[in-house]
Amino acid sequence: MAINRRELLIGLGAGLLAAGIGGGLAHAQGAGRWVLYVSAPDCMNCRHWEGAQQASFVQGLRKNGIGFRNLTVGSLHDVRNASYWPGDLRWIRDRVPQMSGTPYFFLVNGNSIELTAIGTEQWQHVMARYAA
Repeated sequence: MAINRRELLIGLGAGLLAAGIGGGLAHAQGAGRWVLYVSAPDCMNCRHWEGAQQASFVQGLRKNGIGFRNLTVGSLHDVRNASYWPGDLRWIRDRVPQMSGTPYFFLVNGNSIELTAIGTEQWQHVMARYAA
C-alpha cells in the first residue's frame, strides 16, 4: 500500500503535535526547580520567618526562575500526618522519614530533593542563596 507525500506529512505533523502536547504536560508537572516551605500555625519560628523573610525570599526565587510553594500542616508536632500532605507532595514526606518539627525547606528539582534545610538558621546558610 503506497502512502502519498501529503498523507505522510499529515501523519508526521499529527504525531509531532501529540508528542509535543503530551510531552509538554509531563515536563511541566515533573520538572523545574522550586522550594517547598513546610510550616505550622503553632510554630513561632515560622511566624517570625514569614513576617521578616518570606516576601523577599519568594521574590528572589522568582527572579531566578525558581518556584515557591507553602504547605501548612496542623501542628509542628504532627508534621508527618499524611492528611496534611496533598497527593502531589507526599513523595517528599515519604523520602524524609525522620522529619519532625517546622519550619522545613526543600529545594526540589523535578522529582528529586536537591537540598533540605531544617529551621531558619539552616535556611539562612543553605537555602537563602537561591534567592540572591
